[in-house]
Amino acid sequence: MEGRIKTFLPSKAYGFIEGDDGKSYFFHMQDFKPATARIEENLFVAFEETATPKGYRAKNVELIGGQIEYQEIFDGFRTSRKGKPNGTDVLFSAMVAVGDKDLDLAKRELAYMANRFGCNAVLNIVYSKETRSRGNYRYSYHNFTGECVVMSQKRFTRNRKQADQKNQEVKELLEKVDANYREYLEEERRKQRMKSLALMVGAAVILAVILIFQLR
Repeated sequence: MEGRIKTFLPSKAYGFIEGDDGKSYFFHMQDFKPATARIEENLFVAFEETATPKGYRAKNVELIGGQIEYQEIFDGFRTSRKGKPNGTDVLFSAMVAVGDKDLDLAKRELAYMANRFGCNAVLNIVYSKETRSRGNYRYSYHNFTGECVVMSQKRFTRNRKQADQKNQEVKELLEKVDANYREYLEEERRKQRMKSLALMVGAAVILAVILIFQLR
């Protein structure tokens, strides 16, 4: 029987293989030949299937040769207060901070920033609330920080063309994400320069008014 390592817990030294028959087979590191074999999720294996009172089990597990590693980007979009899930890789990361008087708008702004870059997840989200005032008006202001990431999972195939195509797709995506992020940083720098210029002009106007009154 052949199959793919679906899950593996190194700390527990066991996992499960998804067989070509669609069934899930329990295995222990001791079931591998040789015992020093590299064990990673999504690797293809050959094994001897057995049935036990507790379920199906894989014996005499061996790695299938000629496997080529590639990265596959997760479909969809994910948000989490935690870091990357086990078994995933982060290929791009950028911290962003957003805020708004409206809580829902602040949440959407965080997701918008990630989508603008081309990321497929926001991890390590932190929320905070502060009270601001404008004259006698006091209001709540909602802040979010998060790590916009491109998240992928390591896969294996015996098809060189498939691996090359997948890796090229990832390369092109990362180049696009990096360009989008650099464009965002440049926009932020321009905004900061304009803000600094406005402050300088305002200060110059105030100084000029003071000098005029002193000369009268």
